[in-house]
Amino acid sequence: IVLIVNIILSFIMSFYAAKKPKKLQTSLFNAHKKLKSFTAIIDKYVITATTKPNSTILDVSTAFEKSSGYTKSELIGEPMGIIKYKGRDKSIIEELWTTILSKQTWIGEIQNRKKDGSTYWLEQHVIPTLNNKQEIESFVSIGIDITAKKELEKLATIDKLTGIYNRRRIDEFLQIEIEVAKRHSQPLSLILVDIDHFKSVNDTYGHQVGDEVLSKTTQIISQNLRKSDIFGRWGGEEFVIICPQTNSKEAFVLSEKLRTAVENYKFDTVGNKTICLGIAELNNGDNEDTIIEKADKALYKAKESGRNRSVICRL
Repeated sequence: IVLIVNIILSFIMSFYAAKKPKKLQTSLFNAHKKLKSFTAIIDKYVITATTKPNSTILDVSTAFEKSSGYTKSELIGEPMGIIKYKGRDKSIIEELWTTILSKQTWIGEIQNRKKDGSTYWLEQHVIPTLNNKQEIESFVSIGIDITAKKELEKLATIDKLTGIYNRRRIDEFLQIEIEVAKRHSQPLSLILVDIDHFKSVNDTYGHQVGDEVLSKTTQIISQNLRKSDIFGRWGGEEFVIICPQTNSKEAFVLSEKLRTAVENYKFDTVGNKTICLGIAELNNGDNEDTIIEKADKALYKAKESGRNRSVICRL
């Protein structure tokens, strides 16, 4: 009886023992299948790239090919600079390299150039991978295309008619520049610009011609500004220029340059037009409201004094 029981038990145990590896094998096969499917999804939809420490591309995802316009064969072996956009903010790139070379993950937004020359934006994580000796072996970048988001942000801050910053964005810039100027004890000036007798242009020639005068005036001023100047439309026929690291005397020289440029230009339909400019320099007790108020007073004085002139607020 004992022998028979042992045989029966052995048979049962053998059956389950044989069945368990089969279940394990099935589970492993299913897990591998899911992993393969997940990897294919990542490859198709997530913009990833792996590079050597010197930025030579080792591998890219299909999504990376699609976003950059280059094929995998065109990318592998090339430096990551193949998608470099020349207008990138250099401070961001310096921050990126400082972070990843210290073996930390960098997270930020970066603008790249496609094969056709157009640009696109990525929100990126750049992750250093380390070997057994804790040395950097490669960098893995994982990105999300945020070009549409950037375009919407741009539309929210740009004046539709003139293509320069709108009042909302200028307000933000002014607040930032005042904080920077005060923190570093640097000069800062503000220039308010107004087109002389602009209402008569609209009344005489219509709003379409008025819009053309606004657009052309914007273009003339933009072409004569410095790279550091921040230019925006304040409203109607008024513009504002924020001049970082600039005192009132230097701002006056710039204002006269702008005034002369507009005065010497002959507009279609309306002929010559002129502008008034009011200048204010930031003082210790000033904020956004007070510096604008001072520039506005100087602008009013310029109009009162016969127009086509630049005036510094002496308060």
